[in-house]
Amino acid sequence: MTVFKPEQLELLAADIREESAQLDKIVQGVREVLALTEEDPARRYIYIESLALKLQSFYTGCERVFRVIANELNGGLPSGSDWHRRLLQRACISYRDRPQIIAKTTADSLEDYLAFRHVVRNAYTFDLDATRVEELARSLPKAFDAFSHDLQRFIAWLEETAARLSAQ
Repeated sequence: MTVFKPEQLELLAADIREESAQLDKIVQGVREVLALTEEDPARRYIYIESLALKLQSFYTGCERVFRVIANELNGGLPSGSDWHRRLLQRACISYRDRPQIIAKTTADSLEDYLAFRHVVRNAYTFDLDATRVEELARSLPKAFDAFSHDLQRFIAWLEETAARLSAQ
């Protein structure tokens, strides 16, 4: 059985809430830039670059949540060159006393953003597929809603567990 400290779980819940609030700002920014893309198609290439950066930031924030949970509750991050993908895969499984962080369907939708982040980090922005960027941007609110819903469930578990441990 894993031994958790109530304070550790409460602080982790606060960290996750803060990261989720930051991700919400990114999603709002994506909505704004998508609207500009439609209003001003002549500057589409500029907006595509902005969207690409925001999409990269979105997945980086999601991964930040997984990283802090892995470090605090799982004993560390996966190793190896594919650790990013393995971290995402581990988020949708239970581990010892910890429930899954996100549903498998949520992980499946986030996989597209993980792959896209890799593309953005390794390509020139003018080489990006604008249609793919817009597709991912339009799908982002739905992906974030699922992620946020799953995080709320996980935060509830953290808080319930902290309360139970404090009462002992």
